[in-house]
Amino acid sequence: MKRHYKKIFVLSCLIFASALVLFLKAWTMMYQSDEKRLTLNSRSFSGSASAAPVESVLRNWPDPSSFQKILYPKDSIVSVEDDCRDKYRTILIYSFQIDYRKDPGSAVYNTANECVNGKFETKLDLTKLNLQPGDYYLIRADQGTKGSWRDPK
Repeated sequence: MKRHYKKIFVLSCLIFASALVLFLKAWTMMYQSDEKRLTLNSRSFSGSASAAPVESVLRNWPDPSSFQKILYPKDSIVSVEDDCRDKYRTILIYSFQIDYRKDPGSAVYNTANECVNGKFETKLDLTKLNLQPGDYYLIRADQGTKGSWRDPK
């Protein structure tokens, strides 16, 4: 009976070790690339991740005032039609009081939809988002199959 438990223990350790190796490989692959690239509203930006932390790379990205403005509730339906070069088109909406470069996770709306034949088209009903009346801006970003909208490649 003890041999049976010993075999189960050894097998469990091997499975755990294999899972740990796979996790570490995936982790290092996420941070392997030095060049970070972003496409926002059909403009491309890049920065070296090894040369500076993400925050300093974000500082070089476009000012929020350069994006599509939304005046809610006046603009309650927003149409988005784009050509896209990646697998997904990400749509983010931020309060105009928030600078996405300082707080990328503060979007009041964040979705990624699949591009079909290099095109993306949707209508956003902002009344369903429970937004407070005010000024917002909309960011459109390409996103690949790996990484986030900030690092689609």
